[in-house]
Amino acid sequence: IYPLVDEEWRRAPAAEAAVTRLLASAPGEIFPSIHLGGYAVLAGTPAGVTRLLKELPPVKLGTTSYPFRLAQHGPYHTPLARSVAARAREQLARLDFRPPTITLIDGRGSRFTPAATDLEALRAYTLGAQIDTPYDFTASVRVATLEYAPERLVLPGPGNTLGGVCAQVLIALGWRGLATRSDFERVQASDAPVLESLRR
Repeated sequence: IYPLVDEEWRRAPAAEAAVTRLLASAPGEIFPSIHLGGYAVLAGTPAGVTRLLKELPPVKLGTTSYPFRLAQHGPYHTPLARSVAARAREQLARLDFRPPTITLIDGRGSRFTPAATDLEALRAYTLGAQIDTPYDFTASVRVATLEYAPERLVLPGPGNTLGGVCAQVLIALGWRGLATRSDFERVQASDAPVLESLRR
């Protein structure tokens, strides 16, 4: 994982450029895995991961030093998982897909609504692109925010690990005038916070 924002959660163009350069220099070894608010989650072959940890410029945000390897994170959401997707399609061929009862927003920002879900498209995404292409959590939050204009985003949990990430997406959108982490913290301390975590 590597931050693409500064301490105030504003874009950090130099960090973005460093990630772009490294991805371009190692085709087939290093891939984007998850677009996670102000962070790039990258994955790759063992040699690729070693390069990531060695060649990305060290950055410290708060008390955390980057880059670092996420525990239990493998080559998820990359072409390295194509065989997993193929096996999932084979083993789950008889899985009964049904329209959702509430709108789903996938890792591309596409919506599957109760009244208008193409079940084959949902199956294809779930057992295909969701596994072997980058998961764009940022797009999911952006679409949910812009489509539904919520008074508050509620994070069901577990824990509160995505609170900062969601705040970074809201800041990038300029949601309710947010431009920095300080703005977000001020709004959160008010009577009308934009984000609520159930911390379950």
